[in-house]
Formats: sequence, structure tokens, C-alpha cells
Amino acid sequence: MRMVNMAIAKARGSSRRRCHTALVGASDAARENLRRALRALGRTPFVFESIAELSALGSRLDQFELLVVVCPLSLVASHQATLRKVRRIMGDGVPVLLLLEHGPFVLLGDRKIDVASGPFTFRRLYHLLQEYAACRGVRVDPAPPQWGPYRFHIDALAVSIGSLLVTLEPVAFDLALELFYGHGRLVPVDRLRGILAAHGLPDGKRALHARISRVRRALVLDADPEWRVDSVPGVGYRLARLEAHASTATRLGSTNQNVQPPSSPL
Repeated sequence: MRMVNMAIAKARGSSRRRCHTALVGASDAARENLRRALRALGRTPFVFESIAELSALGSRLDQFELLVVVCPLSLVASHQATLRKVRRIMGDGVPVLLLLEHGPFVLLGDRKIDVASGPFTFRRLYHLLQEYAACRGVRVDPAPPQWGPYRFHIDALAVSIGSLLVTLEPVAFDLALELFYGHGRLVPVDRLRGILAAHGLPDGKRALHARISRVRRALVLDADPEWRVDSVPGVGYRLARLEAHASTATRLGSTNQNVQPPSSPL
């Protein structure tokens, strides 16, 4: 809480402070996807473990332009009183969005709190928050996530590599994003399999390995001396960046040819 207080105090002198978003709760995966989606929309997320922790800020809640709360359906009833307290402190002008993890849509009987239900993949959260912001008059400034020459165009399901453009199917795009967001770290198999399951696809280890291999080929990662996907059997995958080599964009961009998506679906 002390670090959050210091960050908020520093933000008081910033003209962009009202781009700050308070994010409360969520499982690790949902929280990370929310942080990524908010940043991709030009928002600055401040993460709180609970609504009670957020409410302790009192008058400093005026630093936030949007509040997003994530909780399981089973905890909605116990959170309502505290959530309404926060709503009163923040004022009616600040939108409050309640996201229910793994539960059906429910009505709180409170027109001042908006509700949506999961599951929440990165792209679904990105589009949900983008539409919600437009509906509630909250400013966003979308910026495609980028690592080196790889720029991800979320709406187009495409990745540009310098002057090259690769279009992917949704599951391949989500897998690629997960690897790049976790680059330098081991991305667990279970997290990647969860992406396949969210798309209603077989999520066995062999199916996952085949999907990752096709993403490698589509984004020219297999032939790229700068980026490499390492596999730790049964544990996960790591996208490593080797700084010493010429980039894919430098080597392939000079050909001025478009990389077409593979003929078979990814």
C-alpha cells in the first residue's frame, strides 16, 4: 500500500493522472490479462488486492478515472457494501465495471455499477474495455504492443515485422502474444493450454506443441538468429531474445515482400 500511495502522490503533478485505472482482485491470469489490456489502451493500472485496500485511500480515489473490479460470482454478495462505499467516495462520474470470473451474468440491482462476465482472455478484455470506455466517455489511446520489430495489431489479428505483415488466426495470435509478453521467462504449459481451451480447441500437450511450432514458422522465429523459442518438455516454453544478431526486420524487410499466412489454419 505504501508504494501505491507514493505512486499516486507522484501522479498528482501529472496532467495524465486521470488516465489512471484502479484494478482490484482477479486471479493471476485474469489480472495479468487486464494489466496488459489496460496498458495496450493507454491506461495506467494500479493494482489492489481487495476493495477494502482500495477504499482505504479515501479522498485520493479522485486520482482514478475508471475502476475495474474482478471477483468470483460467489463473493459478489459480500463485496457489494464495500463496492458501493467506494462508488460513493469516487463519485457518480467515475465508471465502475465489475467483472465476474467463471460465472454467468448477474444483475446487482445497482445501476451505478456495470457488470460483465468471463472468461477473460486478453483480446476479449481489450475489446470489452475499449467498448466500455467509448460507452462511458473514458479516454483511451491504443498502442499496438511491440517487441523489437514485432508489432501486434490486435483488431486485425496481424503482426507486422518491419515492412512485412503476417495475419494469424485468433488462437495463434493469442499464443504468440503470450510468448512475447513473457519473453525471457518460462511460460507454463498450463497457461498456454488454457488459451487453447478458451478457443474450444484440444488442449493436450501434443496439440499445444504443434500450435507453437506453427506460430514459430509463421513469425519466422525458427529462422531468426535474434529470437528463439525454447521448449522445456512438460513444463513450458521460453521466447528468448539474442541481442547480438541482426533482426528479422533488417534481413527480411529489405526484400519488400509480404509474408503470407500459412495455407493451413494456425
